[in-house]
Amino acid sequence: MPLGAFLLLVAAAAATGARFTPGPWYEALDRPPLAPPDWIFGPVWTALYVAIAVAAFLVWRRRSEHRIGLALGLWTTQLGLNALWSYLFFGLERPGLALVDILVLLAVSYIPAISTWLPSVLAD
Repeated sequence: MPLGAFLLLVAAAAATGARFTPGPWYEALDRPPLAPPDWIFGPVWTALYVAIAVAAFLVWRRRSEHRIGLALGLWTTQLGLNALWSYLFFGLERPGLALVDILVLLAVSYIPAISTWLPSVLAD
């Protein structure tokens, strides 16, 4: 699977999340003074999603290793959780559910990182 395929998968997740944007509900929230300005989210999320695609591609290149299937399955799960967050937070206006999504996302993201990083460190 070439890098372009991972970029397309990530773009699909990003497009799904982009359907749910901040609106009057979000604008009315009492945000902390250090909250980033709204304009920064587009560039930051673009860079993040490109990094997510590149990471999957780098893992896929090592597909002969037995744990890679699990890592890519968890990668797919975290991509879905990423897309789901915007729906929960902006679409449903449920920050509590969005927080649960983020916590699960963090756990799911660390497992493939550790499962692919540790064997490469041990091999060196």
